[in-house]
Amino acid sequence: MNSINYDLINFGYFKINEFFDKNEIIKIENIFENILKEKLVNENTAKINYNEIYKYKSVNQLYKKLHNFLNKKIDYNFYLRNVWFIKTQNQHIREELPFIAHIDKKRYLKVFLYINDIKKKNGAFTVSSNSNPKQNEKLRLNWWRENIQDTEKDKHGLLCNKTDLNFVPIEMKKGSIVCFDTNTPHFAGKVENGEVRKVLRFNFFFDAHVGKLSFLKQKSIAEISKNFNYLKDLIS
Repeated sequence: MNSINYDLINFGYFKINEFFDKNEIIKIENIFENILKEKLVNENTAKINYNEIYKYKSVNQLYKKLHNFLNKKIDYNFYLRNVWFIKTQNQHIREELPFIAHIDKKRYLKVFLYINDIKKKNGAFTVSSNSNPKQNEKLRLNWWRENIQDTEKDKHGLLCNKTDLNFVPIEMKKGSIVCFDTNTPHFAGKVENGEVRKVLRFNFFFDAHVGKLSFLKQKSIAEISKNFNYLKDLIS
């Protein structure tokens, strides 16, 4: 088992410094603000869905490189859900998710791409280095059984109040990536006044907890939808 796959399965994450080169990041820097305005979801985030990523050439090129790398290095089967553009400044910080430790209610494989150099002072993504994603899957499933009727409770995540977790801020240069299983306790770092954090976040469905046949069916439907949108745009 290679070290990347081992770290993801056993510790819930891995990181790679400067995975994307300078020219690749410049292309994204040039369109980052425009996409934020065009696809705005809330005050500091924008979203591109999987079936429209082909419309954004630079983003699609990054995605293909990332997809090919993950396909070679990790054992999980996966497919893209969406890509988020996130620009966080001090005025966006609140004492709530995602700025407090949690695991996600729905389990995903996520990859953060740093668009600028990220240190603790400008909100480095922070993750537990001593948690067990498999054990946390039990916590997540128990939460769903207990709260299935209350879909708004802790809408995006389960809070982690354990005192024995060792949280590590992932400080890296722009172009770097950190890939993690959302069963791993994590939170967005606080951004100091005058600082800014710019990241792309790729969200993937993966088969860590879904039956293979069910997963492949969902993946096929997603591929058909993506191709249909692409062909529809070519014709129109």
